[in-house]
Order: sequence, then C-alpha cells, then structure tokens
Amino acid sequence: MVSVREVLSYLYTGMSVSMFTVGDDVGEMSLGHGQWDGSPLPADAPPPPPTTSGSNNLFTLISADKGLQINLLAMVSAVLIGFQVVLGSRRRRTRNKIIVNMLSVAYNVSFPMFVYTIGLVQSVEASERIDSQLLWAVGLLLLLGSVDGMSAFSRLDVEQSKGMQAQHIVKTILVLWLLVSRSDLSEHRWILLLYFLLCWVYSILRVAQRMTALRKASLVHGLVRSAKVVADYMEEIHASSGGKIHDMATCKYLVLGEEEDTIPPSKAPYLSEVGGKGKVVTIDMIWNSQEEKLLTPALKDTCLSFALFKLLKRRFCGLPIAEKGDPEALQFVLAQGDHAFRLVEVELSFLYDFFYTKYPALFPPAAAPALRVIRFLVLLGLFKVLLFDFAQDAHFYTIFFDNTLPADFVEDIAGYPVTGLIFILINNILVAVLILSIDILQNVATGYSNWAIVHYVCDYVRRRRTEMDGDGRKGLRMTAKRWWKRGFGIRRAMIKWVAARRARKGAHWWDNKLGQYSLLNSCGYTASKTNALSLLTLRLMEKTGQGRKREEDVTLTAGIETAVLSSLRESNGRLSVGRSHELRGKLLQLHWAPFDLPTTTHTVLVWHIATTICANQGTDTSDSRLVATTLSGYCAYLLAFVPDMLPDHSYKATQILDAVVLDARECLGKTQSLSDRCSELLQLKAPDKEQDMSILILGADLASKLLLVEKRRTWDLLAGFWADLVLFLAPSDKPDIHADRLATGGEFMTHLWALLTHAGIVDRPDMNAASHA
Repeated sequence: MVSVREVLSYLYTGMSVSMFTVGDDVGEMSLGHGQWDGSPLPADAPPPPPTTSGSNNLFTLISADKGLQINLLAMVSAVLIGFQVVLGSRRRRTRNKIIVNMLSVAYNVSFPMFVYTIGLVQSVEASERIDSQLLWAVGLLLLLGSVDGMSAFSRLDVEQSKGMQAQHIVKTILVLWLLVSRSDLSEHRWILLLYFLLCWVYSILRVAQRMTALRKASLVHGLVRSAKVVADYMEEIHASSGGKIHDMATCKYLVLGEEEDTIPPSKAPYLSEVGGKGKVVTIDMIWNSQEEKLLTPALKDTCLSFALFKLLKRRFCGLPIAEKGDPEALQFVLAQGDHAFRLVEVELSFLYDFFYTKYPALFPPAAAPALRVIRFLVLLGLFKVLLFDFAQDAHFYTIFFDNTLPADFVEDIAGYPVTGLIFILINNILVAVLILSIDILQNVATGYSNWAIVHYVCDYVRRRRTEMDGDGRKGLRMTAKRWWKRGFGIRRAMIKWVAARRARKGAHWWDNKLGQYSLLNSCGYTASKTNALSLLTLRLMEKTGQGRKREEDVTLTAGIETAVLSSLRESNGRLSVGRSHELRGKLLQLHWAPFDLPTTTHTVLVWHIATTICANQGTDTSDSRLVATTLSGYCAYLLAFVPDMLPDHSYKATQILDAVVLDARECLGKTQSLSDRCSELLQLKAPDKEQDMSILILGADLASKLLLVEKRRTWDLLAGFWADLVLFLAPSDKPDIHADRLATGGEFMTHLWALLTHAGIVDRPDMNAASHA
C-alpha cells in the first residue's frame, strides 16, 4: 500500500519548472549536427556559424523576444504589487504627494499590465513555451489578490466593488484558459499542471477575501448592517438603567461577537437583539478580568479603541447616535484626559483598515483548514522551484559566463547572449522571492496587527468565562488542543510584547502633523510650474489656486491637545466661539462684532489675519503663542486645501478666499516680506461702516486692538479663542471627507470629530447662537 508520504514525494519530485526552453533532448545542447556537453572547445575547433541575432544589447534583446518581455513584465508587475504591500497601509501616515501618486499609479496600472502579460504568454509559440511563464501567470494572479494592506485606493473603489469583482473574474478565467490551453500533459508534466491549478484555486480564495472586505466596507452592503446592530444595541443600553459608561468596569460598549450573536427585529420596538447566545464581549468583561498580567493596559486600550471604532461607523450610515447630548458620554471623554487622543488615534487606524484593507475579512483568523493546507502546499512548491529548479538552471547556465567562449557560440547554444541569460536568471529568482516574501511577511504582519490583538483578548475572555461557568472541557486531549491553538504561550507573549511596545513607543497611526497656511505670506504666490504641469497632463494633476502656498507642517504637540480638551471641559459640551468675557471686553471698542461675522469662512480669515499680524510684532515663545499660531495656520490650511471639512459650502469658501487673496494683492502691492505686509496693513484706515469693510481690513483692525493688550495675556486670549473655534468647526455631517483624508495622512479635525461624537456632540450649533454663548 502506497503511503501519503510516498505520494507527496512523487508529486514533489515530479514537479519541475524551468526558466529556459526545454527541447526534445533534455540536458543536451546541439551545435550544428553535433552535440556539446559543456567541456572546453579544442583550440583548433572551427568557430560556430555566424548568426544575425547575436546582439548583446539587452534592450534590443527584450524588444525582439517575447520571452524576455514576459519576464520583464512579470518583474514590473511584482514590484508594483510589492510597492502596494509595503506602502499601502502606510499612506495613512504620510502626506507626501509623491508616495500617494505612486501608489495610485501602482494600484491602477497593475490590472491592465497583468492582462497584457497574460495575452503575451498566450501568444508565445509552443516551441518557445517556458514553464516559468505559466508560473508567473498564476503567481501574478495570486499577488493581485494578496495585498492585505490595500484592498481599495479610495471610498469610490469600495462602493464600486462589483466592478472590481468583475475584473477579478475576467482575470481568473484568462489564467485558467491559459493553463488549460498551454500546459503539456506528457509524462510527469500533469503534476506541474496540478500545481498551477492549486495556485489558481489559492488565488481565488485570496481574491474572495478582498471582495469580502470591500463588501463589508460598502455602504450598500455590510457597513449599514453591522452599524445598525450597534445602533440598536446602544439605543437599548441607553434606554435601560445601565451603569455609567465613563466607568470602564460597567461600560457596555460592544467589542466583538455581535455580528454572530444577533437576532433581527421581529416585534416592536423593532430593534436587533444582541447577546442571546453569550458570544458577545463588552468592555466591562475585559476590564473586570482577573488576569492582570495577561490583559495589560495596552491590550485593554486597544480593545476600547476597537469598540469606539464600531460606534463611529454609525456616522457613515446616518444612523441615530443614542448617546447624543448625554452628559455621561461627555464625562467618558473628559475622564480619559489627554489619553483620549491616543484612543482616538488607534480607533481611526481601525477605521482606515476597515475601509481600505483586507483586515475585516481576515478576522476572526479561524480560516478553513483547506485554505491553510492549500497555502502550505503552494508555498512549499514555490520554495522547491526557487531552491532546486531555478538553482539547478542557474548552476547549469553559468558555464556560459566564461569570457573565453565566443559570443555567437554562446547565443547559438543557449539561445541567448550572456546578458540575456543573466537577465533571465536574476529576473526569475527575484520574482519568485517577491511572491514568497509578500505572502509570508503579510501573514506575519496580520498575525500581530491590532485586529489580531483584539481577537486574541476577546477569545481569551470568552474562554475564561466558559471555564468559570463550568462548561470548559477537560482532559489531556482538550488541554493539548487548547495549548496548540495558543502556540504554547509563544503567541501570547508576542502579542503582549507588541502591544506594550506600541504603547511605550507611542506608535503613531497617522501623520501626527497639522498642515499650515499663511494668507499674508503666500498671497502673492503663483504656482506657474504646477499649473503648467496640470495643463500638460490634461488636468490629471489638479491646478493650484492663486495664493495657495503651503507652509511647513507643524507637529501636533501635547500643549495643543491639552488646550483643546480644556476648552471642551470649560464649555461643558456647549460649543461656542469666543467664550472668554475678558476677550470680549477687550474688543468692545470695535464698532463691528468680531464674533458675529456672516460665515465661518469670514471668522477664520479675520482672526487668522489678526493672529498673523500679532505674531509678527514680537518674539514671544510662550506655549499659548504656539497654540494660537498653530491652530490659526491649521484652520486657514483647511480653508485653503480641505474646505469640505468646514461648515460652509466648499465652493463658496473657495470664492471668498480667492477674493481676499486678490484684495491682499491690491492693498499690499509689491510688498514682499511678511513683516512689511503686516506693518502696511496696520496703517490702513478702517471705513466707518461695517458693510464697507473687507475681510483684510477687519483682520487688521482686530489686530490693532489686540496689540494694545499685554503680550502674554493677548496670546492666552487668542489660544483660548482658537481652541474654542477648532472645536466649534469639528462637528460635521460629512463623514466621507474624513474617511478620504485618512488615506492621505489624516487630519487633526478628524480626530476632534470622532472625539466629539463619543462625547455626545454630533451637531454644530448655529454660528450666531454660538457667538453669543
């Protein structure tokens, strides 16, 4: 009887992939009517007949040979996909346009390049067919579905997942047709076809994970269903006499298990019933766990951020926020102190993963045993191809690298000149290494991601609860099985170490910087080069508006976070602009109301101009000055470059800013330095009537009154105003712009938007009401 080991050994040894064309006489190479066995040529041997294709120019070779073109395209495609793997999930931490644009190109070019490569392989004649070409076909198909860190480039891709699914169906059919029509089934060659089909099946499973992730993030599919369950649960919790949510020991926020433990509504009040099967894990269960050495604060905080992420998903579906206006929700946020920003930072990293990566489909990690077996066999086959088949080819063909052999002779024997042989060897090895490393490294990164941490903690809490209820199975077999799943304690130790290191090092999940813009400093700026490039690319690159020159980004400091939280605490959740009675008293001399301007765009620009002028009149280095100038520049930056995040319509805000830029150019003439521009503005005389004053003059008039106040006190007042204003601007009913900005480095305004949502502050008050609060 044949054992399984013998069958696997037979299949493994019978699978052989070659980088070069294999003729009828395998292992023999002919020269004319004779044969050459690799031994040195005798000195009196006649030279081989001349050939017409003996060029050593690699570019000429590639342009004339389909096989080399396939190798090159396979390498380029693998590099493009590898680029997505390496930088796909990191784009949330960078605002670098070069990286973002390169990722966009890699994402959009991968599919057409793959289709072209498959067509090129199909067009190769049977006599020139190479096994590695079929391997690259299924390998690239596998790579296209294996990018865990970038399942979609934008929210538009998420909502158009059916189109992407159709593309993947076309690709899989093309590859299957290629395998069936071009494979050789003679002798042991059917084993190679079997391996290619195994890779093809594995690629389908990987693509299915990507499609699942996209459907979960799509508003019309999984997003609204999962968010509705959470919304119903929160309504029930707030309607009941539950504990205080700011006390973690009684907080009932959902962490995990609600999707598999929910009964759809069947009777009034038509809310989903959650937790009937005992699979739900909530925050209080984690905090009340007795295993303090295992459930460290870092692990608990990660789970809390995950629970907050689930609550935030309701904003993208327009579902009711049960904790809206609840004082307990505000106390929950304030009780966290500055740590609230760390929680929100990790929460938004989960939100980014949910929209743009495959992580939602990879967890829970209990993949089907069949998938794990297929993955093991595919990787084992790739290792065999790389370490044995390609190594054997490389060893054999290196004999042609001898400089004493005539170039024409080498080409006639090997089929390529030396440069072509080197290119094929290096190219094929690198492609195989890329396919292997992408799959393995992604599996490691996924296994120790924040998603893995949450699922590990929740599995542990469930297991402990089952054991305490007396339902835990005992016996040596079950104990060994549990230890096997836990990795004999190694996985637990690694997860604890990863979570602790991230907490200790303060790993940032976004750019952690505030964009800056100074209207007075850049009003004369004209982006001639950028706009010329925009015309040349037919608007593929967006045109830059007049006077839109970004300043250097500023790192978000703890002082700014503290100032914003202090403003929230002092306002008690009632957002307003310019609450300081002292600030109002200092500005009573103005015959116009600096807090009652027509639009928020007016308010931002007037106070931004005034702050810029005040900052230019001295060298004070207090924390208040840093807070005021940074938040002033940040609000102006949002107005100039991300107007959709602010209350006014983006087109109207852009028009107002354009008008102020033109006004500044007319008033300031050819004045170049910022200092001279500020001095010139202070000399302008304000008209008597408020309706006749431009934003530029209003800002200068406001600055002249602020400069009469003692400097340190002025900056304290301005820091308080800007902290009030940035909080006032944060509530928004446009969640999509926040999701879009997560993929380009993130915005501090998004963090404030999420923070206020959890504090029960969902809507922005009326501007006039807020200014008189």
